[in-house]
Amino acid sequence: MKVIKCLLANMIILSSVSYVPVNAFSIPDVGYTKEEIASMSDDEYVSMIANFSVKSEKEGHTFEQKRKALEKVGIDYENEGKDIPILRGGEKSSSATLLVSTSKRSGQKYCYTTASVIAKERFTSTGSEDVLSIEWATFTYDSSGYYGVSTPADGHCTYMDGTNRTKGIVLFNLDDDYLNANGAQCFASVLNYCSGQKTHKYAAKYVHTYESTSYTWNIGGNINYSEKSGAYGGLSFTVSGNTIGKTWQLYATS
Repeated sequence: MKVIKCLLANMIILSSVSYVPVNAFSIPDVGYTKEEIASMSDDEYVSMIANFSVKSEKEGHTFEQKRKALEKVGIDYENEGKDIPILRGGEKSSSATLLVSTSKRSGQKYCYTTASVIAKERFTSTGSEDVLSIEWATFTYDSSGYYGVSTPADGHCTYMDGTNRTKGIVLFNLDDDYLNANGAQCFASVLNYCSGQKTHKYAAKYVHTYESTSYTWNIGGNINYSEKSGAYGGLSFTVSGNTIGKTWQLYATS
């Protein structure tokens, strides 16, 4: 009888414990040592950061858990920005997530602002190539400013325009045929000199086209830069023309 009472008591105690997610108190595995990360090229590092962000996001880790994991391997990881739908078209803007973050390897003079577009489902109605911008408030970085860009070797994201890089914006072509499954991603990164003593302000905008395939993007034509509409009063871009009804946009800011 005593055994039965004890079992019942234990069952009552166990049934009263709230469910806690598996990753609530864990930190994600970066998969590389500090020494391995320090020896990576810029392109290898950006690919690693983008893949880490997607994996840990999918696993449900918080920003603080990601930050602690990266800190252990010599990376300063700044606050992430997540997407806000700002223009919806016939397809769903909820089909993707846009993430933007800034990180810096230990001992480096420049940091990486990386934007990732992550598919939540397979993109089934792709049009012409999409447009991805990375925007930043230049006054929050060092005066030496822009250092360069990093794009993936497989060509799913390529450098489109950097004529306004000194004003805090660059544009990329993004091939959304690569967003062909849940969790598939496309990414690019901008490198800026930073001392680590300032809070950096940055953003990203993603314009997805669907169905219409008969046009190309042209700076000064169907793409124009707009003053004071970007990150913290900086530059951003707008799209125009007959195909505007076949696009939707996501915006993410730090």
